[in-house]
Amino acid sequence: MAPGDFISFPAPSVAHNMANPFDADLVYLIGGENLQHEIADFPTLGKRMVRLGSLVETYNLSDGKPFFTA
Repeated sequence: MAPGDFISFPAPSVAHNMANPFDADLVYLIGGENLQHEIADFPTLGKRMVRLGSLVETYNLSDGKPFFTA
């Protein structure tokens, strides 16, 4: 990235992240929705984050089970 660059991650989308491999500080502006309820998956960490208002919980993706069973 360079000064003035723009990156967009449309939702729903694949997992994404940003890293700074340099010694200089990276300053960026981020925008998005601020919903009362949010679910985010972090596949490289094997985690799912669920936010309900101010309550935030994380779960292991491997603990997930189907909602309906046949």
